[in-house]
Amino acid sequence: MALVGLRVPYEAARLLQGIDVPGDKLATSNMHVTILYLGHGISVIEVAKAMCAAHQVTSRTSPFLCGIKDISSFPVGKDGIPVICPIHSPGLHVLNAALRAEFDRLGVEYSKKWPEYEPHVTLSYITNSSGSRADLSYLPGPLTWTASEMVIWGGDEGDEVLSITMPFVLGPVERAARQISGVG
Repeated sequence: MALVGLRVPYEAARLLQGIDVPGDKLATSNMHVTILYLGHGISVIEVAKAMCAAHQVTSRTSPFLCGIKDISSFPVGKDGIPVICPIHSPGLHVLNAALRAEFDRLGVEYSKKWPEYEPHVTLSYITNSSGSRADLSYLPGPLTWTASEMVIWGGDEGDEVLSITMPFVLGPVERAARQISGVG
């Protein structure tokens, strides 16, 4: 399986993991936000093409905020009912549109199965229910983080997993803050 996405930062993933939701929970290390799904059985050459296209976009993308304020679910699928937290982020929608345009321009294939982008973090899958959606409540409070990099994941599992992290460009304010703090 290959995709372009955002890692959910550890602290945010830990808080999400602590929410009492039905179903089989995902590990904090597996929590991510898919930006573009590339598919299964993608060759290294196709992942390299995706990396080149993604670099064109990340080189002109500044960090942006992602927010979660509720819990929901998607209709039942092949893995059960996905329990999700929708992501609220204008910057993420801009990034998705820019990646689609660049992938199209360079002829890099990606899934167009879901024409409307619905960014989310999957918390669990309910596999023992015949219902079509889960009845869920709101989070105890909103959760936000700054997305400052994007990741391309390729391969299946174990030793075949490939991940390429691509940082976003820091604007003048972020660069100044890093210089003041001695980070860069």
